[in-house]
Amino acid sequence: INAEYGGRKLLMKERVIIFLLFSLVLAEFDAPIFSFYNFDRQDNLVTCTTAGVQYANSNGYNYYGIHGLVPSNETQTPGTVSLEQYYNYERQDSLCVASEEGKRDAKTFNYTFIRTEGWVFPNSGPDKIPMKLYWNAQRQDNFLVTTPDEEQLAISSGYVFIRIEGYYSNVWSAWPNDPPPDIPFPRSTVIKGLEFSTKWAAYGGADTWYPTEGADGVLYTPWTDGTVNGVTSFSGGSKPTTGYAHAIGDDPLNLTINAVNVFVSYATPYTGRYPCGSLYYKGVWYYGTYLLDNLSPDGCGNWCTQGPFVGYRTSTDRGQTWKEPRLLLTGWNDTIFGESAQNNKKVKYGAPHVIDFGKELEFSPDGKMYIIGHGAVRPDAPVSWIQGDQVYVARVIPDIETINDISSWEFYAGNRWSKDVSQAAPLFTWLNRTGVVTQTYIPALKKYITCVTTPTFSPSTVKQFDTYLLESDNITGPFSYIIYMREFGPEAYFVNIPSKFMATSVADNYFEFYLSFSANFAFNKQPPNPPSGGYHWALQQSRFVLS
Repeated sequence: INAEYGGRKLLMKERVIIFLLFSLVLAEFDAPIFSFYNFDRQDNLVTCTTAGVQYANSNGYNYYGIHGLVPSNETQTPGTVSLEQYYNYERQDSLCVASEEGKRDAKTFNYTFIRTEGWVFPNSGPDKIPMKLYWNAQRQDNFLVTTPDEEQLAISSGYVFIRIEGYYSNVWSAWPNDPPPDIPFPRSTVIKGLEFSTKWAAYGGADTWYPTEGADGVLYTPWTDGTVNGVTSFSGGSKPTTGYAHAIGDDPLNLTINAVNVFVSYATPYTGRYPCGSLYYKGVWYYGTYLLDNLSPDGCGNWCTQGPFVGYRTSTDRGQTWKEPRLLLTGWNDTIFGESAQNNKKVKYGAPHVIDFGKELEFSPDGKMYIIGHGAVRPDAPVSWIQGDQVYVARVIPDIETINDISSWEFYAGNRWSKDVSQAAPLFTWLNRTGVVTQTYIPALKKYITCVTTPTFSPSTVKQFDTYLLESDNITGPFSYIIYMREFGPEAYFVNIPSKFMATSVADNYFEFYLSFSANFAFNKQPPNPPSGGYHWALQQSRFVLS
């Protein structure tokens, strides 16, 4: 990628082409599905061959990503049909089709056959992903979409669905483990790695999705800083809003988002108030918020000061109405635990999230609700919404009358629990390397999985982020690390594992689940990695590789 040729640095375009050609060589019998777009022609191009990539490069097409694999054009795989490239010179439109109807239409509308790109499956089945053809009459452009974000782009750009042309196979790939030398955890001997498939879904145009499942099977989730179903929320300023919604369905790739709305509250004397841990339990929706500001002079770029946890507002009618005990704050420490970020004070329970024990605390070890958050005690520690030194846990019996009473809470204090928040001790410490943290219990593995996201380049909150996953037998550890993913997203955050979309058992030494996250709100000038990354709610099919 950083090579020189002829005494000069390679241009980014040249680097991309080298990468694509290497991908074709390494694919052997499978060919990557490449997407390109030509702004002058307003033409979407999908190709799976070296010839197609070379044509795109020499004719002004912009590369947009690799979206799966198909059997290459060298040898037909049994049970497949040809994926064929056509071109209409009058319209300047590329058309990639596999169905008999698509091939007939190509000839009817004077498209010229160019080449066979590869082979695809004509029918759906397990681990098969559809290739959908869309058409824009104004642009005179056919668009073969292979991923959810491409489909959203097509629809928002005025394209209409024509047909499914074929299906390609779901492919799994391992994310490399690349931990810093000072990682304080031993490597897991139970879970060896993490793989992602080409199956994923994207919902909304916002972030901060933390779903909690009710007994009715509905996912109740916060969201903010964007637009969902035409409703907009922004959690910065003195009078911020926080969004909420229901996600309906059992298939993570085909959810319906409804009951979308926002709640107006106040952040003063802070300048931001954001959603955090959420729990639906026995008919009550507990919705947490926390505070942010830019009081630190370290130049992190975005919300450099992690403020305290405010507490919970509650709803007994699934979000139609809310009771908020701290609509207005009376001061810097008018919060549930009395913490404050004034005058460079550090909080322990920054952006706490409810530990996911399954539907309505099904697998809670004691029937209590636990929260997990990040913070620090060092005066010079950079503590932002995405960075800290430590991770802390607290617990409470969820009750609408006492949830916001500090005397109802217990704080993990080492080998004991304390009613005094000042006695709270960290689960673990890693200077400058903690950040947004979530935890989920996996019954099939009898393990707690902790997800932590932290800046790649401390203390920047607007560049790449790293994410690492830990496993433990208990909520409080000890912890072993599964994987350290550098530049995941490359700027993924709010990573969590919704228990609703986990397998109930291990299969062939793998455990499957869906990873939930948002990505690239600021660092968005390069293709997402994995492709599911984007400014939306991403649900990425994933699996652990077990020992």
